[in-house]
Amino acid sequence: GWHGRCEPTPGGPNRGLPMPAAAKPLKVSIFEARHVTVGAWVTVRGRITVPPGVFSGRVAYLQDQTCGIRVYLPNDHRAWARLGDRWEVTGHIGLYHGELQLKVSDRGDVRDLGSGEPPHPLPIGSGVMVEPYEGMLVMLDGWAVDFERGGGFWTDDGTGWARVYIDRDTYIRRPWMEVGQPLQVVGIVSQYTNDDDPGGGYRLLPRYPYDLVVGQPLTPQDFAWPELLPETGY
Repeated sequence: GWHGRCEPTPGGPNRGLPMPAAAKPLKVSIFEARHVTVGAWVTVRGRITVPPGVFSGRVAYLQDQTCGIRVYLPNDHRAWARLGDRWEVTGHIGLYHGELQLKVSDRGDVRDLGSGEPPHPLPIGSGVMVEPYEGMLVMLDGWAVDFERGGGFWTDDGTGWARVYIDRDTYIRRPWMEVGQPLQVVGIVSQYTNDDDPGGGYRLLPRYPYDLVVGQPLTPQDFAWPELLPETGY
């Protein structure tokens, strides 16, 4: 039959053009994935800092040596993980209420690469909990300065206020505290902007009840942080 994918071959036998190579996703670090164009198709590798089922059945967080990112899984993903498990994920870069995320279209685009050590939270100041740390597991030491209905609150270590938001899907209950109470919070730096707050919306999302420690902030000499992690990751 007739088709138009041929090279000009005057006086010679017909010769078809080579088929175009299939498009492939870019294999990048998470830092690089965070700096490509929205809509880009990428593959990243990292360790699980939030397994599916903590914030939502379709949401996980992945982190490598460079950065962290929110992963939005397909409805039928069937993925399960423990903290520290290594994943390779392919998807498209997009935005969810201002936060960068990797949206996965097919459950086959999530590969389990085996277990690993849970990443340690990065200690940062409350006043610098902004874009460069979005998607990362961090730790804040500070003092309670204000409270919200629904369990959220604000903390400050002297460098600026930081919002701590308790996601209802975690079933965390805010421990009793008062203004000036010293505390330590571990969680994921997230962003949720809306029409009322178009320029910020950064907040810290604790994952488990033990991510909130009220009282005198603990030091590395008090305990090795990962020892308190649950066995199942849920």
